[in-house]
Amino acid sequence: NLHRWLSSPKVSKLYDPLLHRLVHKLMTKNFYLLLSRFKQLGCTVIYASFHKIFIYTGKRTFSEAESQINFVLQTIKENNLFSFIILNPVEYWSILLFKDLYNYGGIKESEPEKVCSRWDIVLHLPEITQRSFRLLVADYILKVYRYNQKLSRKNALNDYQL
Repeated sequence: NLHRWLSSPKVSKLYDPLLHRLVHKLMTKNFYLLLSRFKQLGCTVIYASFHKIFIYTGKRTFSEAESQINFVLQTIKENNLFSFIILNPVEYWSILLFKDLYNYGGIKESEPEKVCSRWDIVLHLPEITQRSFRLLVADYILKVYRYNQKLSRKNALNDYQL
């Protein structure tokens, strides 16, 4: 990793703050171009850093979302500007309540009916309310998930009847 090597003055024999700044600016510019490409291909970027990107496809079913992601990744990799970037989908979420990288909860596609969450904000609440907060948010996520499932079954039945 060129950036990692250039950014460590103790390891790099060619360490130069100006060179490091130039490489970082080029990386940032390329990163913003990548994010705009995601948007052009119909995805909404929820969170993005050099290491992790959360995107929303707007698709109702897992198979539609997976097809969308595969198409987007293939299209992005065909561009010479992004051909060297390695993008791998790590997790698909059926529903996600996202505040930031340290505060989110949702239901993963791989584990339906189980709410997975990480709420560091809970550590700033009184101990007596922490459990209640987690249960309340998990219950909310589960209710929204079940409501969406009910709607999708109803829509599928209506489409079938037409």
